[in-house]
Order: sequence, then C-alpha cells, then structure tokens
Amino acid sequence: MLILQFNIKVGQDDLTRRNEFKALSDGQKDAITQVLGKLQVVSKDVATSIKASETVLAARLTSQDAQLEQSMRMLSTDIPATVQGSEARLMNRFDGQESLLKDAAQKQGVQTEYLQDQAHDALRTRLLDALAFPEMNERRNMIEQRVGDFGETYGWIFGPTDDDEPNDDDEDRFHPGRSHAFVEWLRTGQEIFWISGKPGSGKSSLMGFIYRNLQPGRRAFAHLEAWANPQPVRILSFWFFRPATRVLLKSLEGFWRSLCFQILGMDKDIVTKIQADVDNAAPDSLRACLVKPGSHAQSWTNIELKSWLHYLLDHSTFNYCLVVDGLDEVPNEREALLDAIRVIAQSSNKIKICCSSRPENLFQRALEQYPFLRLQDFNYGDIMSHCRKHLSTTRAASFTERIARRADGVFLWAYLVVKELSTAAYLDDLEELEQRLEECPSEMNELFIFLIERQDKFYAKHPKPYLRLIDVATRKGMEASLLDVLVASQEQERLSCNFPDNLDAQFLTSLNAVAENFEASVVARCAGLVEFIEQSTDSAHNPFFPETFAHKALARVKKLEAHFIHRSAQDFLVDSESGAALLRSCNISEQEAFRRLMTASAVIFFLNDNHETPFRILEAAEEIDWALWTEFDTIVIDHALVTSQKRRPLALPPSLSGDEVENRRLAKVQPRFGIICPHLSPLKNVVFTYAVTWGLTRYLEAKLSMLGMEELTLVSGFYASLLFDYTVDVHRKADYDLLAIFKPHISWTQNLTLYHFWRQDYCYVRVTRPFWQQFRLDSLYEASSSSILGALQQRGDRVGWILSGIEGEAPGLRAWLIFDNGMEWTIYPEPDEPDEPLASTMNAMADSCDILRFHITLQAGPPSVQFLQCSPAGLDRFLEIGASTSESLQQIILESHPEFTVGKHMAGFLNHHIASLSAVEIARVVFAHRSREYHSIYGNNAYIFSQGRIYNVLVSERESWEERLLSGIFCEDFETDPEHDPVLNEILKILQEYRNKRARG
Repeated sequence: MLILQFNIKVGQDDLTRRNEFKALSDGQKDAITQVLGKLQVVSKDVATSIKASETVLAARLTSQDAQLEQSMRMLSTDIPATVQGSEARLMNRFDGQESLLKDAAQKQGVQTEYLQDQAHDALRTRLLDALAFPEMNERRNMIEQRVGDFGETYGWIFGPTDDDEPNDDDEDRFHPGRSHAFVEWLRTGQEIFWISGKPGSGKSSLMGFIYRNLQPGRRAFAHLEAWANPQPVRILSFWFFRPATRVLLKSLEGFWRSLCFQILGMDKDIVTKIQADVDNAAPDSLRACLVKPGSHAQSWTNIELKSWLHYLLDHSTFNYCLVVDGLDEVPNEREALLDAIRVIAQSSNKIKICCSSRPENLFQRALEQYPFLRLQDFNYGDIMSHCRKHLSTTRAASFTERIARRADGVFLWAYLVVKELSTAAYLDDLEELEQRLEECPSEMNELFIFLIERQDKFYAKHPKPYLRLIDVATRKGMEASLLDVLVASQEQERLSCNFPDNLDAQFLTSLNAVAENFEASVVARCAGLVEFIEQSTDSAHNPFFPETFAHKALARVKKLEAHFIHRSAQDFLVDSESGAALLRSCNISEQEAFRRLMTASAVIFFLNDNHETPFRILEAAEEIDWALWTEFDTIVIDHALVTSQKRRPLALPPSLSGDEVENRRLAKVQPRFGIICPHLSPLKNVVFTYAVTWGLTRYLEAKLSMLGMEELTLVSGFYASLLFDYTVDVHRKADYDLLAIFKPHISWTQNLTLYHFWRQDYCYVRVTRPFWQQFRLDSLYEASSSSILGALQQRGDRVGWILSGIEGEAPGLRAWLIFDNGMEWTIYPEPDEPDEPLASTMNAMADSCDILRFHITLQAGPPSVQFLQCSPAGLDRFLEIGASTSESLQQIILESHPEFTVGKHMAGFLNHHIASLSAVEIARVVFAHRSREYHSIYGNNAYIFSQGRIYNVLVSERESWEERLLSGIFCEDFETDPEHDPVLNEILKILQEYRNKRARG
C-alpha cells in the first residue's frame, strides 16, 4: 500500500509537470526533457529499489510476526507458571513470617508468664518469710530422729498390711479385745481423732510415725485420698513443746503462723487468689503482708492469724489432715487451744485433725465425744520390740516380756529400765540383773529417784553443775549447746583470771581434749534425764565454727543442743522434792548458772570469728539480778561489745544533705540502730544501746559513773530517748529501773541532736529536740493495738513519767505520721531539714510515702492530736490542712488498720487542693506508688484522675482507666485531647514511660 501511494503521487506529479512543460520555450523544453528523462530513469530505479525494499521488509515483517507469535505462545505458557511460582514464593514468605510471629508471640507469652511467675513467687516468698520463725521444725526434727530409732513398731496404727504374715506373737502386739477406728476415721471420718496416753507412753513418737506415713507415696496416704476424693490432699502438722527455746513452739501464735506457712508453701496458687480477692474475703492484714518490705518476722494478733488460716483453708486447692502433738504442752492457753481445734475442724469439711495429749480432765471432757484411742492399750508390742532390740544379745534378754508388762504402756519407763539393764548386763549375773529389775519402781517419778540413787557414788561426792545449767537454759528459752555446758562448768576463778587474754592455745587444747568424751559424762551425771541432739543448721545469732577451726571436738559439741529426754523428766525436777534436791546437789544457784552461761557464751563468741552479734551473751546477762552483778560481769560485757564493734563496725552517719550516698550506704550495711548520737563515739553508741535494750541496769550504772557531768547529761538524755523508741523489737524488762537511773541527770529543756534511722528511705535523718520529743512508734510492733490512737494510749505510763518532769502547761511535740506506700504507718519526730526526706517523694517512679505533719499534746488520758500539714505521696512539698479537711483526717488515727483506708482520706484532701496543684504534680500523685506491686493486692488504694478530680478506686478500675487512655479513649475522663489538656498530657507521658520500661524488660 505504501508503494502504490508513492507511485500514484509520482504519476500525478509527472502529469502536472507535463502541462507546465507545454507552456515553456523549446530550449526550456529540451532542458526539461533531458531532466525528465533522467527523472524517469531515477523513478524506475527508485521504484525498483522500493520494490526490493518492500520485499525485504515484508520478509522481515513475516519473520517478526512468526517470532512474535512464537513469543506470545511462550508467554501464554510461562506467565501462569511464573505467577504460580511467585505466588508460591510469596506464600512461603507469608508462612515463614506467620511462623516467626507465632514464635515471637509464644516467646513473649513465655516471657510474660515467667515475669508473672517471678512476681508471684516474690510475693509468696515475702509472706513466707514474714510467717517463718527459725525453730518452727525444731520439735518435729527431734521426734523424727526418735521415730527412726524405734518408730516402725507403730505399724499397728494403720492395721495389718498385705505383706504381714500370721505371727504367734500377735498377742504381744495387740491386747485381746482391743480395737481402734483410726483407719476408718482416715478414710471416711470428719473433724477430730484424739490420741491420749500416759506421760511417757510414746505419744509424740506415734504422732511422728503417723505424720511420716501420711505423706504422699507412703503406706497410709491412700486412706486420706479416699476421704478427700476428688480433691488432692496434704498433711499439716504442729508440735507443741513446753521446754522449747522459743515461745512460738508452745503458744497459739506459733500454731497459727506455722499452719499458714505450711499451706502457703504447699499451695502455690493461693497467693494469686489473695491478690484477686474475687469474693472480698481475704483479711486486710493478710493482703497487707504480701507487700511489707523486708523478710523479718512480723507480729499479728491471734485473731488476725486465725482469720488467715480460715481464709487459706477455704480457698486452697487441697484438703488437709492436720496432726497436732502435745496439746498439754501449752502452759497458759489450753482452753483457747481446744476451742481453736474444735472451730477449725467444724468450720470446714476440707480439714480433719488428729491430736494427742495426756488424759487430763480438761482434754477428757473436751475430746472424748470424738473417736479416740488410749495409747497404753495398744503399745505393748511396741515396747516388746524395743526391749528385744536392745537386750536380745545381752544376759538380760530373758527379761524383755517382764519389762514390757511392767511398763504398763509407759514407753519411757521401759526405755530407762532397758538402758539400766543393758549397761549392767556386762558386769552382773542373772541374779543381780533380776534384783535390779525388781528394785525398779513402777511410777515414773519414783523411777527417776531410783536412777538418781543408783548413780555412781563418786558423782555425788564430786558434783558438777551440768543439770542446773541445762535446766536454767531450757526454762528460760535459751539455747544451750554441749559446748556451753562444757565452758560453763570450768573452774570460774581460773576462767576469770586475765580474761579474755587467757583464752590461749593451751586453754583450747585442754578444752578440746575434754570435749572428746564429754557427752557421755554429762548424760551419766544427769542420771540419763538429758540428751543432746545434733543441729543441722545454725543461725546468725548462734553460728557454727568455720570449717578452718582447728579444734574439731569443740566444733562438734557446738552443734549438739541440750534437751531433757521427756517433759516428765523436767517436771520431776520442778515438782518433786527429790528433783529439787538433785538440782541443789549441783552446788550452784540459778543466778550463778546464768552468770556461767553468760561467760560461756562470751568465750564461744570470742573464739568464733563467724560470730558478730553478742545477743546470746546479753540474753544471759539480762537474767542476772542487778543486786548480784559483779565487776567481772562488767568486764565480760565490755569485751563482748568491743569485739562486736570490731567485727561489725557502727559508723556515725553524715547528714543526708552533706553526703547522701554515704548516708544511704551506712543505713544499709551497718547494725540497725534506730537512733544514733553523733556526739558519742561509735563504740559508746554500741555499748549504751545494747545495755539499754537488754536492761542491764547495774552495768549502765558502772558506765555512767565514769562520765563527766556534761557527757553524763548528754548520755542520759540520749538513752532516755531510746526508751521512747518503739520502732524496734527489743526487750525492756528493766525500763523503770533505767528511767530512775537517768532521771537525776536529764535536762528536760536542752536540745539533743540525734540521727534517726528512716526506714522508708533507708537513710539517717537529723532531729534536734529535747529527749522526750524524740518519739518513735511503728505499726510493725503494735500488734495488740491496730489504731494509732490506741497505740499512743498504750504509752500512757511513759507520758505520765514525762509529765512528772515538766512544769507548766501541757507539753507538746511535733511529729510526722508516715504511711509507707499504703502498707504501714510510722511516727517519727519532725526532722531538722524536712526537705531531705521529702526529696524521696519527688519522683513518681520511686517509692513514696504519704506524710502527715501533726502536733501531739501530752496530757493525762488520751493525747490530743492536731493535724497541721500534709505531703501526699508524689509531692515534694506540704499542703496546709484547713478546718474543713482536718475532721476527715482525724479519722485516720481512730480507724483500725488505717493503712488500708488512708487512700480515701488522701483523695478527699487532694481534691480540696486540686486548684493549687500543677499538671505535673497531679500526674505524680496519681502514679506515686505505681512502682510497687501493691496495686495488684490492695483493691481500694489506687488513684485515677477523671473529670477534674482524683478518685480512690479499685485496682480493676485503675487498670481499665489506664487501658482507656493508652487506647486513645479520652472522652470518659477528659473534655479534650492531650494537646489541650496538660494533666492528660503528663499522665500519658508517665504511662508511656511505664510501657517503655516494661518493653525493656
């Protein structure tokens, strides 16, 4: 087509030229003819060329069409494959990313769960630490050792097993016609099973056997499972022990604490239930304890602890069987204990109780209505087994049955007689052994007398003080090791000569040699009434010797603790004339025994570099009558306190404003003295603080007599102020004697500068006031009074003493009432520099305190309290308390456990001052306690800011409020957005900071 158009155009052009040619001259025509001829030639050439080009072009187009068609066919095949491949690769990538996301989510979930578990465990550990006391398992451990010796003989309590074979001696194991329903009670019974028994019949050993075999996996556990099904079941226990060194092992308080401790230890999920408190049933004091700082034991009333136990039982995953041994070992609370046992058993079908006691009238009347057994009716076979075990290879083997029958169910009687005969069997013939057995009295006290009279006559002629030392230590609750007895029995004149420099290598070598066989000697001289039990763990106040200690026998006897073989043995010494005579034969008085134990504790303290605190020395010194105090006693205490200061130095703290870092470092590492006097040396602070704490009246008199008049006034004021420090758990047996010593030297008006340990912020704060205004009070040590006013009223005796020394109008003092993160309250005297402790509340991310500044007027009757200012948590300044808010805040000192209600009072106070607070301050107040985990526990102590006011709300409401704000939902709480509301802006900054902090781990 292109060629044709071109030819037509050429033809048209040629015709035009021809017409034009006719009009030209001949010459011009000739010229033109020539040109046209040439053009025709050219035209033909062009046409030929074009035709050739057309042919080539057509061929090329045909070829390209073929190639294009082939390419299209290829594309029609390749594109789906390519798309499918790309799709596959894309799906693989998506699958990989989905897998990565799932893995990341799983890891995040695991990490979150781990962090939650860590926080949960920390709370649970804190509560366990608060409930625990070191001797909690002391009695059980003693009994388990005895069960290991002969406890397997008690198998009859669970009935015959499939492995038992018929035995002709079965009549020895069970009295004819006797049966008991213990297994039936385990499987189907409820409430209480009572095991009664004569003194010494083996009740504790039987209870130990029962406890051990009711553990999961042991022979009798299936019986409990049958009762509890379908719930899981666990075993609880408590072992009352009158001779215990700690009152908690023989009191209701120890009973409640131990049971709560055990349940919390077994049921790891129960802390979560306490935190959630879905049914609002968790006792306030229990929830509070989850967040109390530190791990030292706390004090609570029996009513509080009882409420804890009932809550824990009701909310635990498990059913429980409780084994309680020695109801008769409680000296002063027997009826209350019986009531507690009955109430526990009757108030819940999740617990049953197996208890034991002597068959005294009180227990008989209270417990005979329940299933019971009398141990002396069933333990004949047990006594026989014990006799055979220890006499079968001796000349006395033929006496086993007679001993078992004469014992009449009193295992202790058989134990002592077997011990007597097995020893004599090496020397006596059968006739002499027969005579010994016949002479043994059947009654326990008579048997004790008999054994005493049968002692080696040499012992009577050359008495030792062993029994008196052990008796005194046990009755006063003091730990006494075999090493204490060894040192205390040394010649005192020799020991006091050049003390303590005489504790040289020669002395130690000699003492170590005696220690090798000392245990047997003490037991023999005490007529077998005492025993020594090895302790597996030590304590900070009574540590073992280091492994490098060269005198190994001394290190070994240090671990052996003295005990009477049975309570009836100690009762014999106290209640019978023969027992009292035996104690008198030791030739030392009770007071001399205390002095010897004090000296022995001091010697051991000096020898043991692991020992830092002189508490055991002071514990014995406290018992010495001030009228019998000697110069040597003063020397012992002097050297003990000097050594204590060397091993754990007390340093005088700098002011917080002077060296904040050093102040806080010292507050954390040095001995925890509540008050320190900067005008006395560190040693004098140690000496006088310990002396006042332990009521060493005569020692203090000796120390005061060495001071000049000016220092005497200073020291008297300082240590009189210690008697008004109720933030530490101390002994004050001789308070009034001490006040009488200090009073003549005291200045009632002179200012005294002291450093007070600020527990809330771990620092020392300077206070300059007259001594009687250095007043401190702490909720930790006010278990008997849950209100602040009640605690103040309990100090009325001291207030009267102050009023007697001050003339004129009623005296008053300024103080701070501090609520530590809504958990505890403390009253401190007002610091000289209030900005120092207030500085700790500036950062909303840090721990904070609500501080109320108030004035106490001391007067006869209840003190008058007037609130002046308040620094709510999160603020670094005080706000004035006007008349309109004072009445509301007055309720704080009247309410029981005000730490739980302070939040609602603070919210009202803050709203009264809301116009004076900046946006930053409002945000900090709302988040002041946010760094502590207590918001997850205290359901009513959280804050939110909504519609221009601060509200005290439940934690669930607080969490919903935070979620709304983080999600950008502002309309419920604010009228505008963060750009136009500075409070909302500051709150979001803090929330984002928390979110970032959590993201960083």
